[in-house]
Amino acid sequence: MPLAVVWLPAAMNAYRSLRVTDPEGASYIARRIAALAAEPRPEGSSCPGETDFSRLRLGQYRVLYEVTLDTVRVMHVGRVFRR
Repeated sequence: MPLAVVWLPAAMNAYRSLRVTDPEGASYIARRIAALAAEPRPEGSSCPGETDFSRLRLGQYRVLYEVTLDTVRVMHVGRVFRR
């Protein structure tokens, strides 16, 4: 049974900003996040440190999320800035 995908307000606000600045990237991110319902730990995801969170690397973007028994909670969507 697929998990429910829940966007926390901060993640949704960041996504809305991304839709303005990079519509193609935002569309790709939305598809990949929707796919987490069926496969919450896809290739390219990792668990940072000793937490219950997972991080999904999507090119220049990162998605931080938490998987529970019945949901995927999207906590953060953001761009990686390199020094």
